[in-house]
Amino acid sequence: MMKRILTIVALIFLLLPQSTFAATYPHCTPYDGGSSNRGLVCTEAACGPFMCGISIACSDRGDCTTGDIVQVFGNIGNFVTAIVAALVFLMYIIGGINLMTAGGSSEKIAKGKKYITTSTLGLVIVLVAFAGIRTLVSALQTGNLSTGAYVQCAPDGSTDGEPCDLNSKCVGEVCMSECLIDHPEPLFSADQTIWYACVDETTVVTPPDVTKGACVSDQCPGAANIRCCQFIQQK
Repeated sequence: MMKRILTIVALIFLLLPQSTFAATYPHCTPYDGGSSNRGLVCTEAACGPFMCGISIACSDRGDCTTGDIVQVFGNIGNFVTAIVAALVFLMYIIGGINLMTAGGSSEKIAKGKKYITTSTLGLVIVLVAFAGIRTLVSALQTGNLSTGAYVQCAPDGSTDGEPCDLNSKCVGEVCMSECLIDHPEPLFSADQTIWYACVDETTVVTPPDVTKGACVSDQCPGAANIRCCQFIQQK
């Protein structure tokens, strides 16, 4: 009986990467026919989850900035944290099954408690690692070691409007920059499309049919050179 239960749990775990590990990357998520960063950053489909969000200049020519390196580091850190969290969840399940099926067996009870204790320790490690990643990314981007009073955005909307990163607030479960909050949708007209995006103004490279307009400071996460810029695409 126990082997059957563990087999079912193992099968569920093998399916987890398709859902649990399928992290959402807001900077790569298109909306209404176009991404806010269209043609400016590497998409998840083109570069994979680890390099998603780096500049086209970095992915195509190797002309990478500190922001690109930080982006890759953050993507890898989040992916590894998700894997460890899934393993912790699996160990909690195994521990609980051992306790529920112990039937008075001191050996199974001890085994179940061991799994749960180890899982709790793993959970603490995951939380510390997550905080460490946020602190290090913040330090690399802004020079500030403080994690700040940032929240993890909740899908139920309970954190809407709360600060989740530098110059960013929660909109549903997405941590969105003030740049995209002020300009959430591209503006379409008969001859052009206008949109805004957070980019490194010093290194951004646009496609031939896209023109960079004015840029505004203090609306994007990252260093001072990451600004909210207007882009115009001629049709």
